[in-house]
Amino acid sequence: RVLSEGLDARNPPLERARFLAFFTKNTDEFFMKRVGGLKQQIEAGVTETTPDGRTPHEQWTEILDAARPLFREQAACWEEEIKPQFADEGIQIQTLDELTESQQTRLRDHFEESVLPTLTPLAFDPAHPFPFISNLSLSLAVLSRETTDEELTFTRIKIPQNQPRFVEVPETDHNYVLIEDVIEANLDLLLPNVNIVDVSKFKVTRNAEVRRDEEVAEDLINMIEEVLEQRRFATVVRVEVAADMPEQSVSVLKEQLDVTDAEVFYREGPIDFRSLFELTEITRPDLKAPSWTPQPHPRIMRGPGVDPRDEPADIFTEIEQDDILVHHPYHSFEGTVHHFLEAAAHDPDVLAVKAAIYRTASDSKVIQSLIDAADNGKQVAVMVELKARFDEQNNLEWVRRLEEEGIHVAYGTVGLKTHTKTALVVRQEDEGVQLYSHVGTGNYHSETAKGYVDLGVLTSNHDIGQDLTKVFNSFTGPTLSNQFRELLIAPVTMRERFTQRIRRE
Repeated sequence: RVLSEGLDARNPPLERARFLAFFTKNTDEFFMKRVGGLKQQIEAGVTETTPDGRTPHEQWTEILDAARPLFREQAACWEEEIKPQFADEGIQIQTLDELTESQQTRLRDHFEESVLPTLTPLAFDPAHPFPFISNLSLSLAVLSRETTDEELTFTRIKIPQNQPRFVEVPETDHNYVLIEDVIEANLDLLLPNVNIVDVSKFKVTRNAEVRRDEEVAEDLINMIEEVLEQRRFATVVRVEVAADMPEQSVSVLKEQLDVTDAEVFYREGPIDFRSLFELTEITRPDLKAPSWTPQPHPRIMRGPGVDPRDEPADIFTEIEQDDILVHHPYHSFEGTVHHFLEAAAHDPDVLAVKAAIYRTASDSKVIQSLIDAADNGKQVAVMVELKARFDEQNNLEWVRRLEEEGIHVAYGTVGLKTHTKTALVVRQEDEGVQLYSHVGTGNYHSETAKGYVDLGVLTSNHDIGQDLTKVFNSFTGPTLSNQFRELLIAPVTMRERFTQRIRRE
């Protein structure tokens, strides 16, 4: 689905490049998580079939076969369509032999000053063990020898991930060369006094499905930290190599990384297309989709371009009148969901604020609102799901920050992953205590809310508020209730109620 957007010539070229980058990001995570999990099952001898009748080995084989043509389509789209389209629009991705002597000299100076000091050539020979290859790192495999009759030496050079992949060509505007081409052209400075026989790119993907037994873990935080550490050194599940990589280099990688022929993918083009995200930062609005600014909700007139005099009564009064449906990214996240939490943090009548966080931005205003609520004397409880895939480190840091502020934090539920996105505000009013709820499909993440389509409801419905109270109590208490009035809650009522509705239809 994502790749098809990149292949679609009706999309502007920088949008197409962005979708090709997303396709690589998504397939990287798919191989790390799903293919990694299948490989674990195969190695453990699991032969049980899934509901569609396939064993783990059959699924694994079919996935590898299905992925190859998708990667070929991605590379062909870049080389044959998007890159030429860029050139027509004045954005050139060049090779070094297309540059003038002056440009090559200036790039060599740039390499010597800024790139060379960051590189570490790691040779593999009788005196040096095979180097560790980190997950998703792009590398150069260099075959070299000092004398003509000497055996070839394999050297790995990691492409620096903290420097731009697309290096702007001196004396040009929006002309680029790939950093690995600059490194290859100047290898004599990094590997002096050797004869270079071949230089090829490759990229390694490791298994992210590293499991620890939650039931016996003494501390969920320590368990997640161990998982993150284990993930760095986990089994390799895929090796992508340049289409013209010589057999000797491929053999070294297969043997040392312990992968089969089926797990080696021969790739055309730049291999790691995530770097195309860099190009999408170019200021060429004519080559992008029209920009979209999320709009204020008509019932909560907060946001850019809104006259403060047009603001309605406070948000709780508005919710109490009727439920508010918010639709992101069309409605502003800051002007709706974040405004709800921010208002709760500063409203003197609010007694407590509770929230379930799955993913959030690295500079989260949502987290800051929860901290402000605690500073203002509210009871604050937060459930942060430490098992949120690939956001574990970010969430660990938020847990520590919240706990430093004296906020009670739950880390999720043993044996389950808590994927709900909910918040509850408890407010003292003239008629008694009122419950205000937000139930949404989207994460409390201000950046992804600008692009992902999600729905949420802000409601003062008492039954929903009571249900959420039980849910939050289950995060911090010993058990999960099995009695709910309005919400369908997995794993206690959701499947049964879905089944009832299907049978009713």
